[in-house]
Amino acid sequence: MENKELLDLKEKVTNRGPKEYSTFVAKNIFTNFPLNSNIKNIYIYKYQSNSIEEKSVDTTIYFKYANTFIRQSLINFIKSFPTVEAGQGGKARAAKIHYRQFFYYFSYSLYAFNFETSTANITQNPKEKINTLPECVQDFTFITFNRQYRFYKMLDKKFCLLSKQKIKKKNGEIHLKYDSTLDILKEFYIFLCRHITYNNIEHNPFA
Repeated sequence: MENKELLDLKEKVTNRGPKEYSTFVAKNIFTNFPLNSNIKNIYIYKYQSNSIEEKSVDTTIYFKYANTFIRQSLINFIKSFPTVEAGQGGKARAAKIHYRQFFYYFSYSLYAFNFETSTANITQNPKEKINTLPECVQDFTFITFNRQYRFYKMLDKKFCLLSKQKIKKKNGEIHLKYDSTLDILKEFYIFLCRHITYNNIEHNPFA
């Protein structure tokens, strides 16, 4: 069904166009049709938006180089987002550019001794690297978190794609909040810990 839905999918139409980003970002992260993407790593994401006339929106999220476990874990992470977020319509969070960037690089981040070597090494022999990705929740450890933390910290420093979010204070004032991929990584591990607790799994990623 998902493959059939891809045939009807259109390119992203937003107020912020791909011209704001580099050619690489426009063709690999911003787009609904990532360059040289594998259909196994594409997830059709449906959400409600108040920002454009078409309320129901279909877009794709690209989990590059993800294995089955990583793909499903990231999908479950997305499904855990609040149904409605202030000023954003429903479940629009994963469609934001910095979330797209986070998902695109997630598998890369698992080899992040530093940004340059991890992105280079995984592209040299992607099949071999995919075979060593986490296969269960117990494979996420403090070492894994630390490695991903260093990767996304470097990513934010060198290739930051922040999205602004309007936050309304109690006094009625509006201010803009900018979230980074490093913030999303922390959000993912909070989700992971809640999943472990809810399912009574004997594992502590930070032990």
